[in-house]
Amino acid sequence: MYAIHARPYRRINELCDLCLVFTGDVLLYRGTGRTDFQGGDPYKSWDSIVNKLFHLPDDTLIYAAHDYKGWTVSSIAEEKQHIPRIAGKTEAEYVVIMNSLNLPDT
Repeated sequence: MYAIHARPYRRINELCDLCLVFTGDVLLYRGTGRTDFQGGDPYKSWDSIVNKLFHLPDDTLIYAAHDYKGWTVSSIAEEKQHIPRIAGKTEAEYVVIMNSLNLPDT
C-alpha cells in the first residue's frame, strides 16, 4: 500500500518540461491516505511521503488516486506546505495523529 520504489524520475523535456507522479492512496490532495486498516502503517506512510515523494523536485506534479475536495492536480511544493498532518510535524507527531483518527471502517 505504501511502497514507493526508488526509480529515477524522468523529465519529459520533449513534451512540456515537467515531472509528474501518481501517488495512489498514500498522498492525497492536502491529505494523506489512511493507515488504520488493510495493512496500513503510519511509519511506512511517513517514509513514503517525506523521505521519497518529498525528495522529488518541488515542481513535480502530483496526481492522487482520490479527490475529495475538487482538486485535479497539485505539486510537491504545494503539498509540503499544506498537508496539515505533515507540514511542520515530526514523524512521531504524524504517527500519533494517524493512530488517533478513529475513522469508520468503510
